Amino acid sequence: MAEINDGVAVDPPGECLPDLHAAHRGPLARNPPGARSTTPVRAHVPHGAIGTRVLTTTTATAPVAYSQPDVRVVLLQSLVAALLKHVCSDAMLPVFGYLGGHASQRVVEGMDMHEQQQQQHRHDYLQCQASDFVASERAVDTLLNEMPAETMGSLERATLLFRDRGLDCIGWYRSVPDAQDFQPTLADVQRQRHMQRQYPWAVGALLAPPPPAEHAASAMADVAPLVHLFRVVPSFLADQYDSAGNIIVAPLPPAMDIASVVVRVPFAFASRAVPDPVLFRRQQHMLMNTLAESRKAHALQQADNEHRRAACAIADAEYDAFLTDFWKSNVVELSRSIEHDFRTLAIHKVHLKRQVADRVRALASLRTKRAQAMTGATSEADAGVHRQQIEWLLGRLTAIDCHCHVSNTTVIAQ
Repeated sequence: MAEINDGVAVDPPGECLPDLHAAHRGPLARNPPGARSTTPVRAHVPHGAIGTRVLTTTTATAPVAYSQPDVRVVLLQSLVAALLKHVCSDAMLPVFGYLGGHASQRVVEGMDMHEQQQQQHRHDYLQCQASDFVASERAVDTLLNEMPAETMGSLERATLLFRDRGLDCIGWYRSVPDAQDFQPTLADVQRQRHMQRQYPWAVGALLAPPPPAEHAASAMADVAPLVHLFRVVPSFLADQYDSAGNIIVAPLPPAMDIASVVVRVPFAFASRAVPDPVLFRRQQHMLMNTLAESRKAHALQQADNEHRRAACAIADAEYDAFLTDFWKSNVVELSRSIEHDFRTLAIHKVHLKRQVADRVRALASLRTKRAQAMTGATSEADAGVHRQQIEWLLGRLTAIDCHCHVSNTTVIAQ
């Protein structure tokens, strides 16, 4: 049975994509989340499970000075596909961006066995449902130095775009060369530390590109190994002060044990019949960022090689080759993706019409049969019984929900 979160069906294991990961929870405190004052959703389930999803339990630790909620994440499949396209847009250098969605409080209740006696177990956590993203533009000078970094104000711009849609910024992402490089760097830890101080529910995401084209079919069937979510432990968020009481702002020591301050975040995948149209605009924005970066980098190369015609000719040839490859691998592919989604929507529309027509025919047939039975009734008692049966049948049929949710849009059968 699929779990429903805000109108989105989360597929159980074996139906679509892999289920929650067995993540190392680490010393996360079990304090009630204070990020949002929402009404908890109560679910009575056995300890250690939500529906068919096996969760990793948390071992209680000593109190920490900085309270942070326990977080679990649900990723839309269409969002993951768009993120992987962004990752594949630059195979040489990392890309950056931010994740948008909703954070809501959840409560898990169950029973623990303690000394052969059952004790009630309660665990509060935040569930973040990621449904949107904003790709960050990278500074051109950092691209030329092959140490890319996003431009100033990227987080603020992404937050405003999310706010226009009624969403929160729930994290950030960065691409890595392959799935073997999922260990966060010092810069990742520092960035996640800054994000969690602003947004207590924020997560960091490391994304690896899918395998080559010849393995694309198997890669899209299982994208879970290409995604790694993490957070920093609450104790690492506490500020350090000097003797005068001022907050110490210093870079992290290079020899710091990163594994001791980060924990993995469990996640699941959710599916929708039709992708959110906003994701197409986000991908268009991503492609425009890539073109702007390449145009600025080419202009800087031309300025540096102003008096060297051979170098300028080489730069022009490389830029032309980039534009050709960009058109083939991104623009054409996006056009095919949109065409495929429109075809999927048309199929769902035809299927919905067929279901409505079948339901109307079934209703008409049942009413005809009952009317014939009423005509053949020999007494008022038989007529009353048939009349009650017709009223009960009509009540059952009208109670059936004929609404079909297609990408959060309700289609009502007239």
